[in-house]
Parts: sequence; C-alpha cells; structure tokens
Amino acid sequence: MAAALVTARLVLVLGLAAPLTARAQQAGELAGWLSPEMGRQAARASYRLETSPSQDVSGQSGGLGYVANGFSFLTPLAQDAGQELALGARVEHLALDTSVVLPDTRRALPGQLWDPRLSGFYRRKLDNGWIAGLTAEGGSPSDKPFHSENELSINATAFLRLPRGERDAWVLLLNYDHNRDFLYRLPIPGAAYWYHPSPGFQALLGAPFVSLRWLPARDLEMAATYLAPYRVRAKASYRLAAPLKAYLGFDWGSQRWFLADRPHQENRLFFWQKKASLGAVCQLGRGLDLDLAVGYTFDRVIFEGENYGDRDHDRLDLDDGAFFTAQIGFRF
Repeated sequence: MAAALVTARLVLVLGLAAPLTARAQQAGELAGWLSPEMGRQAARASYRLETSPSQDVSGQSGGLGYVANGFSFLTPLAQDAGQELALGARVEHLALDTSVVLPDTRRALPGQLWDPRLSGFYRRKLDNGWIAGLTAEGGSPSDKPFHSENELSINATAFLRLPRGERDAWVLLLNYDHNRDFLYRLPIPGAAYWYHPSPGFQALLGAPFVSLRWLPARDLEMAATYLAPYRVRAKASYRLAAPLKAYLGFDWGSQRWFLADRPHQENRLFFWQKKASLGAVCQLGRGLDLDLAVGYTFDRVIFEGENYGDRDHDRLDLDDGAFFTAQIGFRF
C-alpha cells in the first residue's frame, strides 16, 4: 500500500485523480489505482476550508482576500480480485473579497468562482498480469458553471501498468485535459518506471514527471513530486504520537477557470501561487482525520490568457500573506 501512495501522487498531478484537486492533500484519496492489489477500494469523503486575509494588489486601490471551500467523495460501485469500478465527485468554491479589475480589459474580477466535477474510474487486471485502466472527468470551472458549452472541461486518462519483477513496474499513460495549465486540449503521453527497492524508498521516474518517497526513520516521511514545467509539491512529516503527525509542506501550482464574459474563448483565468505550510494531522477516530495548517503564500499572480506565457496580460500581482486551512476526511 505504501508503494501505491506515491504512485497516486503521479496520478494526481497528471489529472487522473479528478475528484480531488485541492491540491496535494488529496493524494492519498486514490492511492490504490495503480497498485497491483484489487478489490480494496473504500468509500471516502472530505471537506476542506482555506482562507487568506486581504492583501494589497499592485496598481489597484483595493485589496484581495479569499475563502475557499471544497467537498469531494469517492465510492466504489463494484470490485473484486480482477477489476474495480468507482464514481467520484467534487465541488470547489472560491469566494474573492475584492473590488479590483483586470487592468487591460477593465473587467471586474468575479467574486465567486466554482469548479464542480464528476468522475468515473475503471481498471482491470489482464491475464498476463498487466493492469489497464481508464479515468474520465467532466466539469465546468467558471464564475458561471454550465453557462454554455464554452465553460465545460473534459479530462480523460488511459493507463497501463506492466510489472517488472516482484516490486518494480513500467507505467504508460495517455492524458487529454481540456483545462491543463500547459499544452491544454492536446493528448500527452507519459511513461515512468516504478522503482521500489525497499519499503522505505520508492521512486517513480519518468517524463514529464518525477515522484519520490523516502522513510529515513521509522516516524519520518519525506515526499516530493514534480510535473513539468511549473508544478512542484514537497512534504516532510513526523509522527509525534500514535494519532498525531506534524508536517512541513511546499506547493507551487495554479487554479484555472473559464470566465463566461471572456473576450476570447481560448482564454482562462489563472491564479498562480506558492505556499509554505506548517500543519498537523490528528486521527480523531476510526477512519476520521482532522488536518489543520497555517502558512505563508507568495509569488501570487492572477492573469487571463491561454497559458503561462500570457502571464503579463490582465495581470494582478497580489502581495504575500498568510493562509489557514482545515480539512476533515472520513473513510467508510
């Protein structure tokens, strides 16, 4: 199962773990999808709150703060030793406390941004020991979800796990994402080698991603994931007591929405930021976890364009500031 946790981080960054994005903390939600074990998926649900107080915006008279809420669930529909089928969903909402406007087009920044999604997952163990699977997701990340077909997004991935020896494996993928932060609307292949020499070290090495997990001591765990060209996630955690774990984290990534009033249909609203966090996870009971964290967010920029190369168009630079998150998760 430890090996599956790291593999799931790869699944997340490529868009396979569709019901869960925010943002690394859900990596364990689909921990088994590339595991060789079948028939052990469990239903789970989570709620997450994040808030950041208002900070100044360069060139604007007003500031910007936000409150983000997210709910997700995953439930198996059918599973046995040879196949698994599951359904997932999530809804994310970002409330912006601001009066700023996009500087080039002079449009007001929306106060409410939504990201509802529905996902399906299927995988099957073949007679030769390979595992083939497919994930598909549909949603509408926008200020006006489902306003028209232009605010819809589609994400689908086919994957194949080819075992090599007792622990290692090759992983082949093909991903299409209508809202990827780079090369969106283009299918992208991926290939990686799963290296698992011991229970204390696993590495998933490939293109365009790298994922590592290392347990240098019994209660210490370190993990990192990189997805080219601009996605970085790292976390170090230490178990203080049986129900309590403290951690340090770093995350660099973006959120993206299709605004209903955008002047060009290819454009999206981007919110890029880097986050450093200090937190703790406590097991409140069987299957119930509480995750609390405080942190500092910096290099924050909002812009509208087709991709990261358009980051100087309708650009808003938000001052650095603090943030707080709380998440509760339940495994049935």
